[in-house]
Amino acid sequence: MIAIRKCSSLLVSASVVVLLAACGSDDNDFTQEPPRADVNLDQLAGTWFGTFDDKSTVRTFEFTVDAAGGMTGVKLEGADQGLTGSITKATEVPRAFRFALTSGSTPVATGMMMVDPAGAHMLYLSEHSEFGVLQKGAIELPTYALTDIDGAWSGDTLQTAPDFTTFAHLDSSAQCAPTDPAPPDPTSQCTATIDSVTRAISNVRMDDPAGRGRFISTFTNDPAVPPGDFAVMRAYLSPDKLFAAVWACSDFRPFSMGSPEGCDFSAWTKTQP
Repeated sequence: MIAIRKCSSLLVSASVVVLLAACGSDDNDFTQEPPRADVNLDQLAGTWFGTFDDKSTVRTFEFTVDAAGGMTGVKLEGADQGLTGSITKATEVPRAFRFALTSGSTPVATGMMMVDPAGAHMLYLSEHSEFGVLQKGAIELPTYALTDIDGAWSGDTLQTAPDFTTFAHLDSSAQCAPTDPAPPDPTSQCTATIDSVTRAISNVRMDDPAGRGRFISTFTNDPAVPPGDFAVMRAYLSPDKLFAAVWACSDFRPFSMGSPEGCDFSAWTKTQP
């Protein structure tokens, strides 16, 4: 596990679905970031839409949540999956929730959701390493560009253990800009701060042929916490492009097999373009 921590407990709840939300109006009005308040279960009520990555293909993803935390209408690419679920409030960290999805009486996935203070965006991670980003009330995806990742971001980072029983929460932020000097194939680069660790993120580029807001990069940490030849980071932008759901793994191979150990998960709101 990447050893970035404030405290000794850094475990997370089963199959993580992290919902983190970002603020921002349709006109991309970047104002001072609001206080980072907690979010109650009933504030999740509404229809959520975004993208879902099953470790290979990015697809549209949506579901509806009621005021009691019931999940219905789970769809991929507009096709109903026949699933229902329940969401409960997690108490270990603010703005965090656990969920379970079933098909009839058969368990399908568990995970965790964490939302921004406005309850408007979500980072999603399941026990199968299925990862997604959603926005409440969105109905379609925009056209994404590499420059959408550029700007200032801030929010939360979670670390997990394989059993996902508890969370370790860290404050984090990032600043991204076009790579200078520009390479023949344009990329961006970012500097992130995760608690006391500085992360240099390089070779940021769009990674999804369908243009659905997935960005891939590599990274190193200072102080040097493990990442090596297999260190990979991916970011997924919300439909309004104002929220990024991010996973970063010192070795992506265990994550590709369903284990979050060695990874951290960030939910960042864009604070400046």
